[in-house]
Amino acid sequence: MCDLKLLLNFWPSIKHLFTSGIYILHLICSVLAFNAFVISITYTPKYLEQQFGQSASKTNFLIGVMSIPPLVLGMFLSGWIMKRFKLGLLGSARLMFFTSVTSLVCIIPYFALSCENIDVAGITVPYQRTFEVQDVSHDLLTSCNAGCPDFLWDPVCGQNGVTYISPCHAGCNSTLGTRQNMTFHGCTCIQSWGLTSGNSSAVLGQCSRESSCTKMFYIYLALQSLAFFVYCLGTVPFFLISLRIVDPMLKSLSMGIFLLVLRVFGGIPAPICFGALIDTTCLKWGQNKSGERGACRMYDIETFRYLFLGLVSSLQAFSYTLLWIFTTQIKKKVQYDEKMSKDIELQYPMLRDPEQENNIK
Repeated sequence: MCDLKLLLNFWPSIKHLFTSGIYILHLICSVLAFNAFVISITYTPKYLEQQFGQSASKTNFLIGVMSIPPLVLGMFLSGWIMKRFKLGLLGSARLMFFTSVTSLVCIIPYFALSCENIDVAGITVPYQRTFEVQDVSHDLLTSCNAGCPDFLWDPVCGQNGVTYISPCHAGCNSTLGTRQNMTFHGCTCIQSWGLTSGNSSAVLGQCSRESSCTKMFYIYLALQSLAFFVYCLGTVPFFLISLRIVDPMLKSLSMGIFLLVLRVFGGIPAPICFGALIDTTCLKWGQNKSGERGACRMYDIETFRYLFLGLVSSLQAFSYTLLWIFTTQIKKKVQYDEKMSKDIELQYPMLRDPEQENNIK
């Protein structure tokens, strides 16, 4: 009997929540912002690795070192600000809107922090200076490296400053040294750049990027730390708003539905869909021994940059536009509640509730 009563009360409560315009607006803008957040967290390490030529271990370590302290400090100060200034529903909405827009402004300089694609023979540059690459997917093999298997990915840097996807693709015919100190000599593809046989060697690893890339890498991390700090100043208002925009009897149900929708529509589809978009920027796919396509070895970093930053900033901008509309609706709701409270106070002075007045300021 008790279960039946709960079930009968559940559906009217659901209907009440989903017919509340303010609640639905808050839910939609939160889902959009969470999509942008998930994409950023998931693919930032790959983006920095590809964009600035940093190793995966160094990138992940520095992201953790430079991101976690600002996140913790921002959340702590967020609660302190709420308590210090005794922000109500409208104050919380304004604080969340201000911190969200400010963090979006911090992203804008990211577009200027860029590096060029490294020169990779047959992919971004031709094997010879006098020819242009027409179809990079079919130019990995030429007369100087005929017969090399396409699935190889063991990059070497030639003395001409060009990276080759393997010693075989550089046309090298002899080696000297072992392991990390190994060098390759007699590389005929390097000679095709006009170098003599004595200057046609290569070393393991991709050719290094310009020195400015490392500087831009640290600038990017510093701006990201600032953006995380500012954004986290709105975390406490975010959760308090979720509780204050619904009737007190529906707080638990509204929070449960809110988190469920946030996880399902914000946490699951974003990485999958964006991963498929990233694949479209791949310049060189790896292959396994069975001939099937493996992981992407090299991306078009310029397209990757505009796709990654453009999608994240667009989702945030759309979300914060809805957040601005949400804030204006909150303001109207607060003004209406204040008017109703004054009318009730005039009729029934003994029913005045100071605590309720503080909650809506």
